[in-house]
Amino acid sequence: MILATFKGCEVDAGVNWIVDKNTITITCRPSRGPWNKKLTTHTWKNYCTECGVSGKLSGHGNCHGKWGKNGQIWCTECRADFCGVTGKELSNISRSTLKKSNKTSSTVTKQETNINDKKQALVELKKDYKEKNTPKKDFKLTIPPLKGVSEGRYIELRPPLVEKTKTFFIGAIDTGQEDMQLTLYDKIPSPGTEYSENKSNGTSSVTVSDANSQIEKTIMLKGKSLKKSNNLDTVKAIYNWLRHDGGNGKYEYKYYYNWSDNGSGNPFTLNTSYLKKNWEDHTGNCVWFAWTFYLMCKGAGVKVNIINGTGIWSNGSYGHLWNKYGGKVYDCSSSFCKKYIQQKVVK
Repeated sequence: MILATFKGCEVDAGVNWIVDKNTITITCRPSRGPWNKKLTTHTWKNYCTECGVSGKLSGHGNCHGKWGKNGQIWCTECRADFCGVTGKELSNISRSTLKKSNKTSSTVTKQETNINDKKQALVELKKDYKEKNTPKKDFKLTIPPLKGVSEGRYIELRPPLVEKTKTFFIGAIDTGQEDMQLTLYDKIPSPGTEYSENKSNGTSSVTVSDANSQIEKTIMLKGKSLKKSNNLDTVKAIYNWLRHDGGNGKYEYKYYYNWSDNGSGNPFTLNTSYLKKNWEDHTGNCVWFAWTFYLMCKGAGVKVNIINGTGIWSNGSYGHLWNKYGGKVYDCSSSFCKKYIQQKVVK
């Protein structure tokens, strides 16, 4: 299935929605059943049959702490989910159904919607292809030991070391007694290499090629400083440091969607700007805590997962992100979640 992006959400190519104060028109696939069913367009009244509030319905794919790239409808007031094809509420608890509308959304016509949708899908496919096929060059350079040269930073090289003056990203450094070997990239490298540190014959090797930014490196090195004799104790130590309720890091939970107060940012993709801001402010929501815990454990050499799904609390159910290691849930952002319903492994 070809994926695209629509209004910040990861969706199947062709999925889209148009919302006005009276209606919501969505082009999507059924929320249940075979995934290869054709896209169909349906118009519903902008009225939530779960909470009885008008004007709060919207569409979603993989975004807003929710999952469903086939396209679904949700209420921003009570967070109920509805199938865009049948209009049925999806919790298996309620039997409410959205009310059909005889009018197409007044924003644009159905024909205009299909044309714009095809154009948007084509743009996203071209962009995705270009990014995936951009060559990533790297090479090694041996130089005398220099102060201020470290992994995760940039270095400017001039002739005769290179043909033309150019700035490179330092992905790794091997330091010996008389020289240091730099692994350089002509752009920030893609994620994929875990943090490691080895010592033999008086030579140390420190690699943080997954630290695409200084804040990632800072968080990973903090996790490394909490490393214990085994992986399980390491994960517990990082959890007890980061957890919002009494953790030694003294971080506090703050409620908002996705990455920021205005609900922007894809929760399934690392956002280093908000990662840095909340690290320094000592506040964050479930998205920030899950990604930060993941990076701290990676810095300590332990692979944990980021899980997306639904959390069940005494006051209702909400889209949620948490971590899992060895089959056990580690939720640094909440102490009172009664049940976790897994829908997607983010990392």
